Amino acid sequence: MTAGQTAFNVQSTPQVVRTTSMLNGRCVLTSPAELAVGSTALPIRTEPTGASVQWDPGMNSKTCRVAYGTADARLASALVDDINAAPPSKGNLACPNDDGSAVRLIFSYADGTAFGPVIISLSGCRVVKASGYATRDSTEKIQSSLATIAPRAWRSSLDGR
Repeated sequence: MTAGQTAFNVQSTPQVVRTTSMLNGRCVLTSPAELAVGSTALPIRTEPTGASVQWDPGMNSKTCRVAYGTADARLASALVDDINAAPPSKGNLACPNDDGSAVRLIFSYADGTAFGPVIISLSGCRVVKASGYATRDSTEKIQSSLATIAPRAWRSSLDGR
């Protein structure tokens, strides 16, 4: 681990968003507080053995359901490399097209530790957040990698399909 990373063991697929519901035709998520964004630069530790993936629906979702999946070691490593290479965000931006859809990644390692969640927004300004770390801009490469494992409902927001 590097400075600023906290180790914990993943016993099962983390479920960060507990419930979803429809309110006045909009999907509403009940979730923990926003991540505390710091000024420490990433990187995320390299060579994960995989990742747990949680797909959070946006407020315009018709099904309003969270989906879960995994990423194998190859894809998880590619995502870590791409996230570590992503440019820092240029400060606070207004993101009027942000519907709240996001993917949450928790990277696991051979020594039983994990890092996350790393949250990548799928609409609006498309940023990458990890608690205590400076926000980064998501890149086309990150979005493309995520599209390979995305449930059908999320593919159009990732690669234009």
